[in-house]
Amino acid sequence: MNPNTEQLETLPPGIASRLRRLDHAQPIVDPRTDRAVLDAARSYFAARPATSRPRRARWALPLSAAAAVLLAAVLMRPLIFDAPSRDDVDGSGRVDVLDVLALARMRAAGGEASGVTASRIEELAFRIVALDSSRSVP
Repeated sequence: MNPNTEQLETLPPGIASRLRRLDHAQPIVDPRTDRAVLDAARSYFAARPATSRPRRARWALPLSAAAAVLLAAVLMRPLIFDAPSRDDVDGSGRVDVLDVLALARMRAAGGEASGVTASRIEELAFRIVALDSSRSVP
């Protein structure tokens, strides 16, 4: 069968009339009807009173939550982070032998004017290498 040469079949008139009766296609609404419905809806909603609840922006709730988290972080910061130790001279966050060496270098560079005493250097070194850090220099 070739689609180009094929003849369209016609339905017998009895079948065609029964199919037409079963066809429940909705009539297409013309633009004048659409305009009349739109105008009626606009006049109805224009006459209604405004809602009593104020309309909030969509970003108000997420912004409030972010502000609460930020406030909690700022208020909790002193409780979470320890203040830097006076003995952490090099700022590494740990008190170790490098801090003793930094104190010694500061004393060598500035002498007595640096404010670093030999006893402070010895006491820090003793606390770092001692197994019992609660003891002080004898």
